[in-house]
Amino acid sequence: MCRYLTHPLHALRSHNTIHTARTVHEQLRCREDIDVLLLTGRSRDSDRELLLNHPTVRELLTGVRPDRVRPLVVVATQTVEVGLDVPFAGLITENASAAALIQRLGRLDRTGDFDLAPAVVIRAFAGEPEDTPVYGTAATATWEWLADHAPTHTPADLTSDGLREMLSEGLLFNPTALPALLEGTDPAGLNVPEPLIPVIDWRLLDSWARRSLRST
Repeated sequence: MCRYLTHPLHALRSHNTIHTARTVHEQLRCREDIDVLLLTGRSRDSDRELLLNHPTVRELLTGVRPDRVRPLVVVATQTVEVGLDVPFAGLITENASAAALIQRLGRLDRTGDFDLAPAVVIRAFAGEPEDTPVYGTAATATWEWLADHAPTHTPADLTSDGLREMLSEGLLFNPTALPALLEGTDPAGLNVPEPLIPVIDWRLLDSWARRSLRST
């Protein structure tokens, strides 16, 4: 996708599991025409400190250099959905729930500097809907909604010319257009139900936290 970005400096690949993200990172890091960075939420404090001090990470957080020779591709998990204020120029993401996809799309062109910030959604799981990692049936319902509103393509279509045409025919998706696109759609089926989190009174919590020493 990098060759079709209007600002071909940094693109994002977002995946639903750490295993998939690491696998894709290993495949991409062998290429000599791009720089690849892996971001996942699971890391030890010492590893996180080393990551934040890495020159490429510092460049990503402070602003990608305009004179960068090779595009920077960030491979990440859901860790990029919140807390990362970086305006990516392009996105390739695994299919997920609607809320998760909206968060990932929100990483695109956050500063309004790009004429076009394309995104490609990939359906990487073809098993039973309820077995879809992380998002279950919500991912299937979201994919069906996307297929009703935007063209779908097979991997065989993803040639250089095919990708160029595909990006030009895609769905225009931005905060202004989103309400109209979702009008008449029940968002409950497109998203994972909120987990039931019991409310614990502070008095009960305080009693659990108390410690007493037994004389011996």
